[in-house]
Amino acid sequence: APERGEGLVRVDYAGICGTDLAILAGKHPRAKAPLILGHAFCGELVEINDPEKEFDFGVGDKVVAFPLISCRRCLACRTGNEHICRNLKMIGIDRDGGMAEYVAIPLLLLLKIKEEIDPALGALIEPLAVTVHSVRESGVKIGDKVLVTGAGPIGFLLALLLRYSGIDNLLISEINPFRKRKLTDLAFEVIDPTKEDIVQRVLESTRGEGDRKSTRL
Repeated sequence: APERGEGLVRVDYAGICGTDLAILAGKHPRAKAPLILGHAFCGELVEINDPEKEFDFGVGDKVVAFPLISCRRCLACRTGNEHICRNLKMIGIDRDGGMAEYVAIPLLLLLKIKEEIDPALGALIEPLAVTVHSVRESGVKIGDKVLVTGAGPIGFLLALLLRYSGIDNLLISEINPFRKRKLTDLAFEVIDPTKEDIVQRVLESTRGEGDRKSTRL
């Protein structure tokens, strides 16, 4: 049951993150059984405990969750840096997550999404947000040559986002045969570092400008 300030979400889809695999293997420093995993998920609000009407949610809304739980009191939180909260916790690690039929989540952490979004794609919004942040922080701009190292789920989404952001000059390094086929099917230029010199390939692709020594930093 949702406590005050929480909503009960009926989960449609939940993604499996590398972090979840580490927890399952007993290698995560904080996550301990019993625990329901899952921090990337999409679902429908079926109950809302918000007596003060602080949040603009209604039963039936499709939602995803921002998985970071900050204390909102420490210096980092007070200066707008909740992601480095000194008491930072996470859904699916420090409290039960979305790999269940229902999950109670603080309304403060929920984001409403459009009804027409496929919930299977909605479960990818959290990892996609990671790539959006990466592109913004990188300062990459149209005309740049970009190398994505590794095409796991985040790397794959990053490559797609860069393409849709107007980056045509894109190289991706990947060794997994399945992933390489998927990238090739989407017309990405793939480098297998087990079969060729990745540094040399980058230098050839950038006419030597990928060499730090020849670039003013």
